[in-house]
Amino acid sequence: MRPNVLVVEDTQQYRDNFCKLLSSCFPDIRITDVEDGTTALSITRLVHFDLIIIDYYLRALSGGDIVRHLRRRANASGVALPPIIVMSSHPDVAIFTRTMGATAFLSKPARAEDVIALVGPLLEQSTGILEAGLAAREFSG
Repeated sequence: MRPNVLVVEDTQQYRDNFCKLLSSCFPDIRITDVEDGTTALSITRLVHFDLIIIDYYLRALSGGDIVRHLRRRANASGVALPPIIVMSSHPDVAIFTRTMGATAFLSKPARAEDVIALVGPLLEQSTGILEAGLAAREFSG
């Protein structure tokens, strides 16, 4: 089964470029991309994702707000939450990523080697699919 990844990013050009990068690093994943927190919260009620990647600075709901909503929902329902990566071009966001309940932080603009190093192990942990090693070998060489 193909890993299912949700990308939440409000800037269309960055979202398109990031999804292309993610797909080139992990060609076997299925990517759903949305532009805002409200849509992200709605779709996560309907679809199971193996990994969620959220921009911190969104227009209406921040990435932190989305993470907190998802955590509360998971705690209330007893359903496990997938790993969540918060991304931002502001390095200070990395400091409080864990306190908001996210799994990891990804600096923007994302580089392929960072995506492989961070996303690969989380996909493997979430799905049991050993994809990270293959992607890393292809990237390096």
